[in-house]
Amino acid sequence: MDWLFKYADPSIDWNYAMITLVVRFIGVFVVMLVMQVALQIASRVVRRIEAPDEAATLASAPGAAAQIAAPAAGAATGGEASVAADGLDAATAAAIGVALALESRPAPTAGVSANSSSSWASAGRYHQLNRIPRRS
Repeated sequence: MDWLFKYADPSIDWNYAMITLVVRFIGVFVVMLVMQVALQIASRVVRRIEAPDEAATLASAPGAAAQIAAPAAGAATGGEASVAADGLDAATAAAIGVALALESRPAPTAGVSANSSSSWASAGRYHQLNRIPRRS
């Protein structure tokens, strides 16, 4: 162990250095904990401020009770009551359903299947993979 003391700098106070590092390490987590608690409190304050506004908006909306009751009635009668409550006829509701179903599908590729690639794509990959790097 004498070799360690031969290379150690006697002017460094290692106790002070280690205590400083530990205090800073713990301090980072204390600051993050304080910030988390402050954000939780702010979130609860905002929720309490916003909650009465949402309840008043739902209660004062015209036909709010009919909109809430319509899905239950539609489920019982096969869906006709919910379509009538929304003011749509059956053809319009079917058109909307088809449009939503088509929108949710991925777009078809232009003649290229997922497993094969065009000659342009193959040539591009070939040139990218076999490119000679530039010398500076």
